[in-house]
Amino acid sequence: MGADGSIEIVLVLPWKFSIQLEYVILTSWPPQSKVFCTVSLEGPYDFLHDVTCLARTPFQSYYRQLMVNRFWANRKNLAESDELLVHFYSFATNSDYHNIPDSLRNGVPLFHISTNTSSPVIQSS
Repeated sequence: MGADGSIEIVLVLPWKFSIQLEYVILTSWPPQSKVFCTVSLEGPYDFLHDVTCLARTPFQSYYRQLMVNRFWANRKNLAESDELLVHFYSFATNSDYHNIPDSLRNGVPLFHISTNTSSPVIQSS
């Protein structure tokens, strides 16, 4: 807890040896409307260069290409999970969300993934 009544939470996700994602979440306490979040990637220069290089040419090494592909797939999964958490958090902030629509009672899914995007979208309004 900071002197100004703020709280900082640091979450570290080890991905591979010497490679990690770090989430830093900063908000006032108790939490109100503004929450600041930064995500950083720490790792060896070679890996950071491989995943951030603008020239998207395949690597000579199959292992390097596989590692970069796996990293971007994991990053995409984390982004989708974060988006779902935002949806669940917004549920508690609006009292209109506490009423269950008839469509949900009849079995229509709350989220769906369309063919155009891979991230979940709220089905009902």
